Amino acid sequence: MNNSGPASLTPPEIKRGEIAILLSTRGRPDMLLEVFESLRATTLRKDKVALWLYVDEDDAVTRKAIDGGKFPDLGFPVHWHIGPRTPDWGRTYQTLWTALGRTSEVYMIANDDVRFETQGWDDVLRTEVAKYPDGILLACPYDPVAPAIATFPIIGWGWLNTMGRVYAGYFHYWYDDKWVDEIGRMVDRYINIPMLLSPIRGKGRTQRMRCLPFWTRFFQLTQTD
Repeated sequence: MNNSGPASLTPPEIKRGEIAILLSTRGRPDMLLEVFESLRATTLRKDKVALWLYVDEDDAVTRKAIDGGKFPDLGFPVHWHIGPRTPDWGRTYQTLWTALGRTSEVYMIANDDVRFETQGWDDVLRTEVAKYPDGILLACPYDPVAPAIATFPIIGWGWLNTMGRVYAGYFHYWYDDKWVDEIGRMVDRYINIPMLLSPIRGKGRTQRMRCLPFWTRFFQLTQTD
């Protein structure tokens, strides 16, 4: 597949240059505060960024922090979505993508244990996204914990509009982000972004998997060409 498409394919409602961060959080307001502080310090074009967060309705700790004004003003819109606890991340991010109206040019999947380290990361991302005017792309910032896959996928509007969903939701014992990683590579729309995300207080344990490097290698070895 070619690396770019005609700009005329862009629907009029897509807001060029706008980045939507879709973030899931549960029960870790202190760590989430560090995410906020890193975004406030490193985001350059705050008029072109919005943060959308999903908070479980039974997450009393986070909701108390929100109501108590724990989180600082970022200089760009922050949208808190309070809803029932979802069975997987795919449905969480799908809800946020739908709630925001699906009008941003690119969507960054994030969570509450990662710090934005690169100054002006948003303009770094815009420069790369502009090379794909049809919006069909998967970008991957550098993750020092798992540098071989898109652990924090950045997905273009064209990709999501074509797929109709953020994640497939098929995999119960492996990350959905590995699925989008492979799709991006197969269609030659996978790019690495020179921006750094670092784990806050070390990498945590997921609910669905243990020992990520081992299982990543295991599935790579058992794949067919």
